[in-house]
Amino acid sequence: MLILPGILWREIEERTRLALPDEACGLLLGKIIAGEFEVSALAAGRNVAVDPRTHFEIDALDVLEAEDGARAAGLSIVGVWHSHPRGPLAPSAQDETHACSSWLTLIAVPQEQGGMELGCWRKTEGGYESIGVGQPIAVRR
Repeated sequence: MLILPGILWREIEERTRLALPDEACGLLLGKIIAGEFEVSALAAGRNVAVDPRTHFEIDALDVLEAEDGARAAGLSIVGVWHSHPRGPLAPSAQDETHACSSWLTLIAVPQEQGGMELGCWRKTEGGYESIGVGQPIAVRR
């Protein structure tokens, strides 16, 4: 299960909207406790993809900086998040090239009426396993 504080949900939503029409991206920092991914911070990620409207690629320097910052805070990178501005709420074939086997993949899809839908997956040998799509993600206020 992914545990994501409400303030971080709102931060992902804001970063997603600010990046439109491009995909936004970043890293999830936290701890894995008793099989639960507890996210306590986000690390910014610059999207350096050739076509940021349809792909994401986090700048390698941002990943290194996030690793250093996480380590200093007693945390680790537990996942990557990015947006699909036009949907769908599911990992794409391109997303698979960025999936680290031990990291979660969190996808944000902005809704036309406002708000955002989130989905979370874990990479497995057979593809992706959903660990929370939409509201099943536990949000701490």
